[in-house]
Amino acid sequence: PYRSRLQQQIQTLKFSHLGTQEIIFTMASSLLTSSILLILIGLTFSLSLAKKHSPSSNFLSGSPSINLVSNGLTNLGNTCFLNSQLECAFHIPIVRNILQEEANNINDSQIDPSLSAMEHLFSEMESSANRLGGGFGRPSNTRSFCSTLGISVYEQQDTQEFWKLLLPELDNIKLLDLYKGNYEDYIQEVGGEQRKKIIKDFFVDLSLEVGSGSVSKALKSKFQNYERLSVKGGNGWKPDKQSGERVDANKGSHLKASGLPPLLQLHLKRFNFDWNTETTDKINDRFSFPKVLDLAKFVQKPNDSENNDAADDLKFVLQSIVIHQGKFGGGHYYAYV
Repeated sequence: PYRSRLQQQIQTLKFSHLGTQEIIFTMASSLLTSSILLILIGLTFSLSLAKKHSPSSNFLSGSPSINLVSNGLTNLGNTCFLNSQLECAFHIPIVRNILQEEANNINDSQIDPSLSAMEHLFSEMESSANRLGGGFGRPSNTRSFCSTLGISVYEQQDTQEFWKLLLPELDNIKLLDLYKGNYEDYIQEVGGEQRKKIIKDFFVDLSLEVGSGSVSKALKSKFQNYERLSVKGGNGWKPDKQSGERVDANKGSHLKASGLPPLLQLHLKRFNFDWNTETTDKINDRFSFPKVLDLAKFVQKPNDSENNDAADDLKFVLQSIVIHQGKFGGGHYYAYV
């Protein structure tokens, strides 16, 4: 029963968008042509955790004296999509700590089997990294993890969709809250009564268009630009559906500081469906991103009633990057951490 939900979702989705890429910020290069996911760590969150555990410890590197470096994960067939995402998560100490705390506080009979499988995998990876120093020993094996979650090791899947399915399946609020954020979709009347409709949209990753060429331009397009709904153009907004009245309005999205998660994962949309040819192609355009991303200019200014956040609260540090090599429908995933 515990794995049926994920199995059913995998069978339904069949992870057809096989070129999604993730990047997690720690990369020295500022340009990539095959990155799909960017994962960023909030600077204030990182510093507060480091200070809490030890003055000499670091949120990115783990314990005070040990830089954990994984010895890798064996590719069991087509598990590169899973390996690359898990490697990124493993190298974030707070993720390992949450899993370890759950294992220590709950009996084996009570802990969710999926969460237990991930904790056992990370414990094996950590033990191997500590014992062998990282990079020189034998890689860990995900066979037990895949078996518990009902994942076929020979079926190609998409790394971004896998992670979005896995987080809820683990059934751990602390872990989900690290990645979960929200922004507001709005429609606001132009002139008149300035009536407004707001819907909160939750995410575990933010999808960005790569055609813009950079993170900054993509974020500006998503959260600062808006679409004009015009009565004259035939697509005016109906604030009151019963009356049927249409008005001119602006439609867009707002990002607030309060909606930013501690771990910000950016999903780069590198696949485009051509409605004329009914084919999907991969977009290999260059897409630039900084090692430290400042979201101050993309976040909606707070009202007087809201507290102003410190400047560092809006800064995120690049931690890792997931790369997709190949074309739509196939290829290989790997990660930089």
